[in-house]
Amino acid sequence: MQGGAFDRLAVTGYEYKDAILYQGSIIAAGAEKRILPYENNAPRSKEHPVETIDEGALAGSYLGLMYFGHWLKDDAPLSLLAEEYGTPFSPSPPAWHAAQFRETHIGGYIDFLDVPWRQAENVRCKKLVLFDDEDFTTHKGARLERLRARAMEKLGAPVETGRRVFIKRGIADKGVRRFGNEADIAARLEADGFSIVDPSKMNVIEIATALHGAALVVAAEGSHQVHSIFTLPKGAGLLAISAPDRFCTVNKRWTDLLGLRYGFMVGDPAEEGFTVDYERLRRTIDLFGV
Repeated sequence: MQGGAFDRLAVTGYEYKDAILYQGSIIAAGAEKRILPYENNAPRSKEHPVETIDEGALAGSYLGLMYFGHWLKDDAPLSLLAEEYGTPFSPSPPAWHAAQFRETHIGGYIDFLDVPWRQAENVRCKKLVLFDDEDFTTHKGARLERLRARAMEKLGAPVETGRRVFIKRGIADKGVRRFGNEADIAARLEADGFSIVDPSKMNVIEIATALHGAALVVAAEGSHQVHSIFTLPKGAGLLAISAPDRFCTVNKRWTDLLGLRYGFMVGDPAEEGFTVDYERLRRTIDLFGV
C-alpha cells in the first residue's frame, strides 16, 4: 500500500532425466514434487493409461491448477515457455471432468488463445523440464503480451472504446468473501452507464468481447478479475473491491507489468462477509478519471 521497489526472482528451469508424473506429483531424482492440489478430490491416475514423452516440459503449477485466475495469469504464459523446451503437458485440476473439459472457461481460453496445453495424467519422460515462473518478470510479461496480441487479433477493433464494466463474482461466496450487496451495486452501476459482465452465464468469446477496449473494470477481488488480463488496453484501469478480512492486491503485479492502472477499495464488514457503500465506490471510480 505504501509503494516502493522490490526484486523479482529470475525465471529458472530445472532439467531431470527419467521423470514420472503420477497421481499429481512429479517423481524424479529420488524426490517428489506435488503439482496437483487434490485436498478435496483424489487424482484420477488409475483411470488413464501411461503416456511416454521423450522431451517434456511441465505447463501446470500448483496454484494454477487450484485457482482459475492463476491459470490465466500463470499457467497460460507458462505453456508458451514450456513449448520452447519440449512437449508441454499438465495434469488436469481436480474439479475438471474430462467429458466437460472443453465446456469450461479454461478450455475456452485454450482454444481462443491457441495455448499449447496438453492434458495428461500419467506420463513417463526421458527428459523433463520444470520451471519457477511465478513472479511477474519482463520475460513473463513478454509472453503475456503475445497472448494479448492473439486475443486482439481475433477480436479485431473494439465496437466501443472507453466503456466501464463491472464483473460480477458469479458464484455464491460464503464467509469473509461474501459480497452481500453485489446485486444492488451492479444495478446502480448499470444505471450509471456501466456494462455488466456475469462470467457464470457467458462463454469466453462473449466475456472477451464485453471487456475489449474497456477503460475501467470494477470487480470484487478474485479470479474473475483476471478475465480482463488479455483485453484491457494500455492505460486502462482495474479497480478491486477487497473484503476487509481478506485483503489482497495480488493482481497489481500483472497490471503494473502490462501498463495498466490498479486501484482498490475495502468493503465494510457485515454479519457475514462485507458490503460496499455506493457513494464511496463512485468517489473511488472518479479517481480514475474515466
